[in-house]
Amino acid sequence: MRVTRRGYTLFEMAVVLALIVLLASLSIPSIESMYSDSRMQAAVDQVRGAWAGMRSHAISEGQPYRFSVSAGGGDFRAAPDRPEYWGGGDPPAPADPNNPPLVLQDSLPHGIRFTTADAGDPGPSDASAASTAGGSWSTVAVFLPDGTAQNDLEIVFRSRDAGASPISLRLRALTGGVTTQRAPSVIAH
Repeated sequence: MRVTRRGYTLFEMAVVLALIVLLASLSIPSIESMYSDSRMQAAVDQVRGAWAGMRSHAISEGQPYRFSVSAGGGDFRAAPDRPEYWGGGDPPAPADPNNPPLVLQDSLPHGIRFTTADAGDPGPSDASAASTAGGSWSTVAVFLPDGTAQNDLEIVFRSRDAGASPISLRLRALTGGVTTQRAPSVIAH
């Protein structure tokens, strides 16, 4: 006589479910680390793109552009280096509406902050760019109309995730060129 089986027992289903939960819990840290690296690279690309736009506008408009960061280390702003753009409030109406100056205010992705290489770490910030007051910006870089920058600069992007290695974004003043470099990963013993 042949016995046919119609389903699974509760015990068998519980064992399979326990294995799925165990495998998921083992993979979550590596997935989080992968997303942390992606967020870090997105932040670097975001600032690098802002710098390219600022340099381009500085050359085409014949006026310097300022890049500033908030005191908390997560917000940034790019605008012409003139008092009417940095005194707080709304920026002035453009003289040529078909070719307005670049005014960009944004935040780095959640959990990412940046510091200058020679400054202390200001700590994480999740404040939005819209909430930053006009007087709390610290100038980091100024792009000049000839395509150069005022100073050589290095900004280090850091993540709250201890597993993500910092990325440096370097600005060469003489050429206005930008390079990136990932810091070596620290392996705990």
